[in-house]
Amino acid sequence: LSKGGTYLFSDNEILDIKNIGLATVGGLGRFNSVDLRKALSGKRASVDADISLSSEGVSASCSPKDLETMMQLVYLTFTSPRKDENAFDSYKMRMKSALKNQEMEPNTAFQDTVTKCVYGNIPRTVRMKENMVDKINYDRIIEMYKDRFKDAGDFTFFFVGNVDADSLKPYLEEYIASLPGIGKKEEAKKMMFMRRGIITNEFVKPQETAKSDIMMLITGREKFNQRNNIMADILGQLMTMVYTKTIREDAGAAYSVGCNCELNRYPEETAALQISFSTAPEKKELAMRLSREGLENMIKNGPDAGNFKKVIEYKLKKHAELLKENSYWMSILTQQWLSGIDFSKNYEEVLKSITPKDIQNLASSIYKQNNRVTVTMTSNKK
Repeated sequence: LSKGGTYLFSDNEILDIKNIGLATVGGLGRFNSVDLRKALSGKRASVDADISLSSEGVSASCSPKDLETMMQLVYLTFTSPRKDENAFDSYKMRMKSALKNQEMEPNTAFQDTVTKCVYGNIPRTVRMKENMVDKINYDRIIEMYKDRFKDAGDFTFFFVGNVDADSLKPYLEEYIASLPGIGKKEEAKKMMFMRRGIITNEFVKPQETAKSDIMMLITGREKFNQRNNIMADILGQLMTMVYTKTIREDAGAAYSVGCNCELNRYPEETAALQISFSTAPEKKELAMRLSREGLENMIKNGPDAGNFKKVIEYKLKKHAELLKENSYWMSILTQQWLSGIDFSKNYEEVLKSITPKDIQNLASSIYKQNNRVTVTMTSNKK
C-alpha cells in the first residue's frame, strides 16, 4: 500500500483516470488474460491492483501451498502489465453495451443527481457514458499505472495468515526485495470535499412501476478516532431499527430502509449518516416525515434502552468472530498505517464504555451542523 493515488494526475485526464484499472486487462508478463487463467488452474492464488483517489495498492491471497505463485503474481502486477489491443477493444465493446443499458435505468438518473448534490460539479465525479469509451487512451492508462507502481520503495507490505516468517523470507527476498524502487515518498492531495448546507432536489422520472426513491445524507465534522468510529456504527444500526419499526412495520411505507453512519478520514474528518429507501408515491411524505422524526427523537431522547443493549451485544459477538478472520486483521493493519490508529486496541472495553447518552450526543452533533442533502425521484407508472 502506498499514498498518492490518482489525485496526482490532472483533472484533464479524467477519462483515463477513471479507467486506469484497464491497464491489466491484457494480462501480466508473457501471459494474456486467457493464458493466465489456464496457468493458475488448480491453484488458489489471486492478485488485484487498486488505484484509488488517495492511494495505490496490490491485494493478493493464496492457499499456503501456493504462496510462491501469489508472490510471482505480485511481482508481475508491479512490473509487467501486458498491453493487448484485442483485449482492450473487446473490453470497450462490453463497456459500451453495459453503459448503454445503464443509461436506460431510472436509478442512474437518481444516482447522478445524488452525486451532484453531494459533490457539486467536481470533474472526478463524472460518470462514464457510452460516447466517452472511444476517448480512452490505452497507452496513457498504462503509463499512469506504471507511474503508480514504479517505486516499490514507497510501499508498505502487510502479510496476514497461515505462514511463518521463515517460510515467507526467501519469497520476500526474491519477489519483493527485487522490485524497483527509488525511495520517493508521496502524500495524497486533499480534494473532493462534500458540499455544505441544506440541499434539496426533487424530480420526476417515468418508471415501469410507480414509486419514489429517497436519499437523505446528514454530514458533520467529527474527530476520526476509534471511539467515534464505533459510536457512528452503533448510531447507524439503531436508526435502522427505528425505521424498520416506524416506516416499515407500523406505516407499511417501505419494504426496507437502509441506514448507515460512518466516519471518513479523507479528505477531511467527517461523519456521514445516510438514509435511503423506496416507497409508493402516495406514502412519500409520510415516510420522509417519519425518517425526520426518528432522527429528531434520537437527538431529543436518545436511543431505546432495549435496542441499545441489542446492538452492543451484537457488536461484541461480531467482534469475537472477526478476530478469527484474516480480512479483519489486514483491515486493522492497513488502517493503522493510514491513520495511525489501532482500531483493535481495547476494543471491547471501549465498546462497553459507550453509553446511550454518547450516541444521543453524536447524533445531535452531526445534525446541528446543518449539512443535509435530500434527493427524491418520484415516478408515475409509464
